[in-house]
Amino acid sequence: MSLPRCLIIDPDPQFAYVLSGIISRHGFDTAIAGDPFAALRMVRIDHYDLVLYDVSSNDIDHDLILATLQRDLPAVLQRTVLVTTTPFDSSRIPAGVPLIGKSDLKP
Repeated sequence: MSLPRCLIIDPDPQFAYVLSGIISRHGFDTAIAGDPFAALRMVRIDHYDLVLYDVSSNDIDHDLILATLQRDLPAVLQRTVLVTTTPFDSSRIPAGVPLIGKSDLKP
């Protein structure tokens, strides 16, 4: 039986690599997308059981990405968890999509 798959969307390759290692130890096969536009292409081709999307970067139009997922790939959006280490306006998040922030992480 194949492992569940997790797509990590993060522009920081070092952080993505570390997160990939952690997720792999929990039984996932991981893939990394350096930007959400690459991730959109990937989720249209392959199945991922979990998508971890870092929305910390201010350089990316996260609203556009989330709207695209909601409109075109709602099943993927249901398997998406948003991750941030910076303040993020939760009113911009589609209903039912969890957001994990710095305060949610326990040492």
